[in-house]
Amino acid sequence: MTFYPTLLAAIGDVAEASWRASALGVYRFWRDLGYAVGALVAGVVADALGLSGALWLVAAITFASGLAAAIRMTGRGRRRYTMARVSSRRLGDSRKGAAMPFYRDRIYPRLVKALGDPEPIRQIRQRIVERAQGTVLEIGVGPGVNFVHYDPAKTTKILALEPNPGMRRLAQRERARTPIDITFLDLPGESLPLENRAVDTVLSTFTLCTIPGVSDAIKEMRRVLKPEGRLIFFEHGLSPDPRIERWQRWTEPIPHWLFEGCHVTRDIPALIEQGGFRIEEMEKGYLAPFPKSWTYTWWGSAAPAA
Repeated sequence: MTFYPTLLAAIGDVAEASWRASALGVYRFWRDLGYAVGALVAGVVADALGLSGALWLVAAITFASGLAAAIRMTGRGRRRYTMARVSSRRLGDSRKGAAMPFYRDRIYPRLVKALGDPEPIRQIRQRIVERAQGTVLEIGVGPGVNFVHYDPAKTTKILALEPNPGMRRLAQRERARTPIDITFLDLPGESLPLENRAVDTVLSTFTLCTIPGVSDAIKEMRRVLKPEGRLIFFEHGLSPDPRIERWQRWTEPIPHWLFEGCHVTRDIPALIEQGGFRIEEMEKGYLAPFPKSWTYTWWGSAAPAA
């Protein structure tokens, strides 16, 4: 067991002498608390998403914590050598700049692929995606898990919008599972490269929580959708339960970082209506007992408001 002494030595090396003892004490506290909480979380996640999902979640959190430590764990005392301090800061900035695209393009897509389609979600996907018809604009296709659920007898073309290159690589593999013509668009949802009234259906599944300019994106969906078209949605967000809402606000930084900007406190139905749609039908509820703060969802369809 040489790893633990080496880790303590690493912490001691970056901590100034005046606060080195307290730093080691804080580290031991969070380490022991992490053992207990981690064991409980891993067990609950394994029950909800399966062993593979739990392992991927543990791997992602471990990677995230290591990345945060590598970027942020620096001493606070005065440095004797100014040039060494400047060089260290520049190295830290370059590491941060390189690490974030690596996570976004390599780790995050595989994390979504592993965790984003458990059985409760897959069942609802099957029910709603097959409603799409004509030319479909899918917002945020991710790894392409919806492709197999389209009905080739009703859908003639899919315009697959996905700005993440890692997601597009995974989605390219899924396109072989459907005979429908698929064209990939690598632009963000706030500015759609389509003419007015160009599509028959817009599909969004677990995407509106991540788009920075979500209101503008919904207005763009309204613009490109034909008057008789439909927006089909399956999204998660703000719970009506005040207790769960508090947990959502407290823990939102975790999914926001882990899932590339995910906001679990957005009221998606309200945003859809504010964007020029009229919700025709909608179901809602928690898809998993844990974490409830991340799994309150709505699914249904909306038509352009008159």
